[in-house]
Amino acid sequence: MTRPLVGLDYLHYATVTTDGDETVYGNLTHVENAVSLTVNPNTDFATFFADDGPREAFSQIGEVDVSIQVADLEPQDYALLIGADYDPHTGLIDYSVDAVAPDVAIGFRAQKTNGEYRYVWLLKGKFGIPDMEHQTKEATVAFQTQTINGKFVARTSDSLVYRRADSDDVAYTPDTWFVLSMINNEH
Repeated sequence: MTRPLVGLDYLHYATVTTDGDETVYGNLTHVENAVSLTVNPNTDFATFFADDGPREAFSQIGEVDVSIQVADLEPQDYALLIGADYDPHTGLIDYSVDAVAPDVAIGFRAQKTNGEYRYVWLLKGKFGIPDMEHQTKEATVAFQTQTINGKFVARTSDSLVYRRADSDDVAYTPDTWFVLSMINNEH
């Protein structure tokens, strides 16, 4: 039975260390206090017309836009995701015009109303520098969160863009989703 989603948690990222004949990832890093996450696959649809009518329909995935809202990013996570330098002795984040954001994978889970989960991995993408917007305190509290946007593409090794699994699917293999082998070329 299908169930609607009601939650978002367990947001992680891993750097892509190699993407050629195979894709290899670095260690998983947990990002706390995920608020929202939007994935837009920018699907392109086309219809072929012939003999005075539509004859074929075709769709393909485009670049995948991702927007993540969190309470805030830890300084070292912020620096890594945008390609900046972080000095752990001073806490300074330096971003130069020559900085290049690394390729990363992001994974998360979304709870369903039956207590089960949908697990999603976007397998290769980059994030840009987030906009900064700040507001003074007023009579009522207005939380100011951090939103970071990225673009995700197909891996070179196998053309996969993302993976998804539902824990209430009878074919689901439990307790393996956030193991790196699930995002590597193994399965």
